[in-house]
Amino acid sequence: MEKKVSRKDLLKSFLTWIFFNQMCYNYERMQGLAVCWSMVPVIDSLHSDPEKRKEILTQELSFFNTEVTWGACILGLAAGMQEQYANGSDEITPESITAVKSGLMGPFAGIGDTITQGIFLPLIISVCISMTLEGNPTMGPVLLLVLGTVYKLGIGYTSWFLGHDKGSEVIFQLLESGAIHTFIEAAGVVGCTVMGALIAQYVSLNLNINIATEYSTFNLQADFLDKLCPKILPLLLTLLCYRLIKKQVKPAHMLLILFVIGMVGKFIGIF
Repeated sequence: MEKKVSRKDLLKSFLTWIFFNQMCYNYERMQGLAVCWSMVPVIDSLHSDPEKRKEILTQELSFFNTEVTWGACILGLAAGMQEQYANGSDEITPESITAVKSGLMGPFAGIGDTITQGIFLPLIISVCISMTLEGNPTMGPVLLLVLGTVYKLGIGYTSWFLGHDKGSEVIFQLLESGAIHTFIEAAGVVGCTVMGALIAQYVSLNLNINIATEYSTFNLQADFLDKLCPKILPLLLTLLCYRLIKKQVKPAHMLLILFVIGMVGKFIGIF
């Protein structure tokens, strides 16, 4: 009789992953412990021998690290491969399952990080911050919580069961087709556009330098910089911070430098 994991156990495995993917996160195995725990319902339903369960779950403890929503596809695929292994497939072994997970975690981390952190989060955070600043301090955080939860559960569920139901063939075809690469490039452009808009809206830096003439007072910020290029100082400040990061300057040190410059500039009256 063919062994099959019930939909209930698959759902339990998915929910364990999506809610506890950072459980015991560490530099040795990264998300390995969370992967192992999320696979417990699958392994328990496929194998009755305690020693066999122990052997397979020990294998699942291997190093793993990816973006959790889009990368859920890998765990769904691993669950499907565990079903094939439990049914005696000659092509599937615990080692091959580990190899597939290791091979896919990088590409899906790139996809997920680009979309989630480069596009989705900046967009909804900017909208929610705007709502809060415009006099609705409750709606902004609530909307962020709701949209973030819907995104994580919706994308994670679709991704997890795509991996389980469609298998490795569809996933590898998707990765090899070039469509993902094109999509990531387009998402990168959108992400840079969003970040540029956020810089213009939320990074504030203005000079308070007035040059008195015989007939009027010339304000360096309003009468020159804003006419030359509005928001040029926030842009230059952001590029400076980016340059410092590329030079391996620690974020804490960079914040201290900006704090000192801001305090001194305010004290002497140029900001």
